[in-house]
Amino acid sequence: MLELKNISYNYYNANKEITFALQNISLLLKPKTLTCVIGEIGSGKSTLLLHLNGLLLPSSGEILLNDKSLSFNESELRQLRSSVGIMFQNPTNQLLAETVELDLKLGLSDIDSNKLLNILEEIGLPAEKEFLKKPISSLSNMQKRLLACASLLLRSPPILVLDEPEIGLDRFALQNFINILAKLKEKGYTLLITTHNLDYYLPLCNQILLLYQGQMIICDSPDIFFKKCDVSKYNLDIPERIKLMG
Repeated sequence: MLELKNISYNYYNANKEITFALQNISLLLKPKTLTCVIGEIGSGKSTLLLHLNGLLLPSSGEILLNDKSLSFNESELRQLRSSVGIMFQNPTNQLLAETVELDLKLGLSDIDSNKLLNILEEIGLPAEKEFLKKPISSLSNMQKRLLACASLLLRSPPILVLDEPEIGLDRFALQNFINILAKLKEKGYTLLITTHNLDYYLPLCNQILLLYQGQMIICDSPDIFFKKCDVSKYNLDIPERIKLMG
């Protein structure tokens, strides 16, 4: 379980003025749940993601892992980063080896091909030795995205953070990916997704966090969220599923 308590993050811009990228954000991520983070470009979504595994550290506030407040020493940062896996918007940026097999094995020791094939099958990629030998440059966008996800799963982080995973996927590939997310959630993973297309994830979603200019506007379950919040006021489209519900 991961919890943010009133975290803020600020930095000095080019004019040496303080810029507040996040202000007093609180969020609780529980096992077997999916959280969607929404907001227009520049609202703070990516900055928030980078706090979840310590790539950025808050200027103020607390981050708790399994109810323990972190002081961000070297040992605690290693624990946080082994607990939270992030898949970035462009999966190519985190696929660092030449072939599928080499990338999956990167940083891991004593892992055999059978385990690699099992994780490929679980994530929806061809569970074949020939596929392990394929150059990453030859993979489709979806295969690269799934491979990045498979690489995270091999490292067994209980929390998975996905930055706009729908980008570059056609309708069939996206539905396949959403089915995989449903299976991961059922297995007990904690999932957080940033998205500009909330419609895709609403059936799986347990809570929605809306960011606007670095501030948390609301965080609640989907049914309560849309009763309280008109997202069009924050330059976002109302999901079609919500429009149909009237």
